[in-house]
Amino acid sequence: MLKPAKGFTLIEISLVLVIIGLLLGGVLKGSEMIENAKINRVMSDQEEIRAILYAFQDRHNALPGDFANADEVLELNGANGNGDNVIDGAWNSTDNGVESRQMWLHLRASGFISGNTTTSTQPQNSFDGIMGVETDGFGMLGHVICMSNIPRDVAIGLDSKHDNGRTQDGRIRAGNVDTGSNAITALDSERVFVCFAE
Repeated sequence: MLKPAKGFTLIEISLVLVIIGLLLGGVLKGSEMIENAKINRVMSDQEEIRAILYAFQDRHNALPGDFANADEVLELNGANGNGDNVIDGAWNSTDNGVESRQMWLHLRASGFISGNTTTSTQPQNSFDGIMGVETDGFGMLGHVICMSNIPRDVAIGLDSKHDNGRTQDGRIRAGNVDTGSNAITALDSERVFVCFAE
């Protein structure tokens, strides 16, 4: 008398493989959605800064930080810019006397961003880095919006999705922490700077 064979049928194995495939597909799609959300957060941060710059300029006929009448109009003490339509100073400067830092004081004092109206500290971006603006930075002309501490993969995805796919040129550029305001092709750091042209 033969014993019945024990094992899985071809249909059962196929069913398990289909379920595993669906699970893997869902995980991969989910990670892609998370990556896109990170890219969209960075784009949203820079678009918000750009809109605030234009709104301040419309209201005061001057750039924040460069505003020559800030003491009088915004009731600040010793925070006037020179009024030359250039935001002087590096975007990530720690010197409170430069226009790139005073910009944040002007924006807070005029109510465009929240925070202490006696500080010129740069606000944080979505990745706990800082955001800043400088004129003609990273080899780009005009007012350049920069952010620090952006994950390398997000910077590369950002450039691929919204620019030319090369982090060393175009409207979106990236660099390592030790490159200062120079865009580079090889992003060696896990966290990088990303700058956006006007």
